[in-house]
Amino acid sequence: MHFVWLNMVECPFLISLRNKGEKMKKIIYQVYKVVNQIRIFIRIFYDKWKLYQLMKQPKIVNWSFVPQKGSSNQESKCREWQSRQKQYLNDPVLWNDDIKSYSIFGEQVQKEVLKTILYKKDKNLYNQDEYLATTNEILESKYGDCEDQAYVMLKKLRDEYRIPDKYLVCLFVEDKNGGHVIGGIQFDDNVLLLDNGHYWVMPVWANEFFNRKPDINIICGYNFVITGFIILSNWKTTTQRW
Repeated sequence: MHFVWLNMVECPFLISLRNKGEKMKKIIYQVYKVVNQIRIFIRIFYDKWKLYQLMKQPKIVNWSFVPQKGSSNQESKCREWQSRQKQYLNDPVLWNDDIKSYSIFGEQVQKEVLKTILYKKDKNLYNQDEYLATTNEILESKYGDCEDQAYVMLKKLRDEYRIPDKYLVCLFVEDKNGGHVIGGIQFDDNVLLLDNGHYWVMPVWANEFFNRKPDINIICGYNFVITGFIILSNWKTTTQRW
């Protein structure tokens, strides 16, 4: 009886603490969200100036961004993530075949995701140095790192704007600061990059950006949910860890 009485006393107290903890999490998220929106607003003006300066520079290389079958040392990780992600996807009744609208939707989704999915490293979220979360996990926590934000962008483009899978790609790149993941929309010979703010907070074309930045090593790319792994013609490859 003693233990029953103790549990009856403690339960309401523990429930109250848990509720207070949830409320505090929501408050912290809202504060971070407002701060993040202000940061993005400022970054848009800065990025427009930065893009203007970049466009004045000559193209150093001339890579073509045409998807081809290929392989990478990251393929097993990507396939494992795809197998987990597929169970959370539903095919739209009718796909959107208006390719001209894709770039408009891409810009809308990029802004939305950067304002609602706040950046946080895997170590702080999952106590792992690297974890490829499903979009359900990301949307539930409302936090994620670069690949998490890219995945949510692609899921929204697929589910809400009905862009077919073959046009949705993830790009793994590496520069002097380490590895990075960028979501994108594949066009005939180009990719509209939807970055998380590591480079840009607005859409930028791959052939305009990467051809002027040869110091960025493009490791690999793959479609959002299609099992076929892809490379893009003239991409450089590496065995380094992303």
